[in-house]
Amino acid sequence: MTKPTVPLAASPARASTARLLPACLHLIAPDIAQVEQRLQAEAASASSIVAGVLSHMLGGGGKRLRPALVILSGRASGTPCERLLEMAAAVEIVHVASMIHDDVVDAAQVRRGRPTVNVRWSTQVSVLAADYLIARLYGKLARSDGRYALGVLCRAVRRMCDGELAHLQIGLEGDLDEERYFSIVSDKTGALMSACCNIGAHTAGASPGRLEALQTYGERLGTAFQIVDDILDLTGEPSSLGKPTCNDLQTGHLTLPIIHVRRTGTPAVQAELRRLLRSAQPKNCARVVALLNRRGGIAYARAAARRFADQAREALGELPPSPERRALEDLTDYVVSRGESPA
Repeated sequence: MTKPTVPLAASPARASTARLLPACLHLIAPDIAQVEQRLQAEAASASSIVAGVLSHMLGGGGKRLRPALVILSGRASGTPCERLLEMAAAVEIVHVASMIHDDVVDAAQVRRGRPTVNVRWSTQVSVLAADYLIARLYGKLARSDGRYALGVLCRAVRRMCDGELAHLQIGLEGDLDEERYFSIVSDKTGALMSACCNIGAHTAGASPGRLEALQTYGERLGTAFQIVDDILDLTGEPSSLGKPTCNDLQTGHLTLPIIHVRRTGTPAVQAELRRLLRSAQPKNCARVVALLNRRGGIAYARAAARRFADQAREALGELPPSPERRALEDLTDYVVSRGESPA
């Protein structure tokens, strides 16, 4: 039986918000519109420069995938409640702060087709504004009814930092095998998505078994998502991504297509790849991608993303049938389909 849902008032932002969502998430478009309103209220109540930074980031759009995971996980596993919307807004604040920090680390110029915060303001403003957002959010969650979510988010952020630091330390000339790569991307992206599912399930009063299943789902989904992001960095169109491609090559990040070709290529192929990576300029990006395509690196990474997405779908077997579970299942297909267009 489908679980009852909390009736939510219609929002003027509903239509525009729905257009940002994958088809499988239209089920919760009204909820996402209310989360959007909460995020805008958060921006309006912040100090002046932080308000501008948060408004700038929110104005770039996005699918609000992490808030959606909170809401769908709660509805699919327990009793829906208004508190899910508050938790959904909270995880998006953490995600926004992490994107601001990522753009500083990568010296990124563009995100979602708009100047990054470090370009529009400065690196100093980026770091301090992101820290302010996290501190303000954690202060709110420190109330007794938010302490569980606070603990989950603190662990997730620590893992996100561990993953980014590990990737930075290895570099393009380093030795990174598949197992370590999967661990890093699970930390970088899987940790927060798993936290979203955990918080949603806990907020809705899910059983321990369902909560654990959703944690696993989020971890595997996030890993697939990051693998696809790494593929798109090589093969995507800047106009559709909203940012330049080949950023990983230029910032020294090894990703799965490269790892695979380095492991399986002939000595001549490995030497050519090393030479191209040592001068990873924009003009060489097409040559790197062509080499990775010829040697099966892109296809191999796509297959790995599908494998993790399938594992995420299998984890949902613990949940009863419902439209929300179906949306979570369909989301695994959406995540992988982002990277399946020809390179």
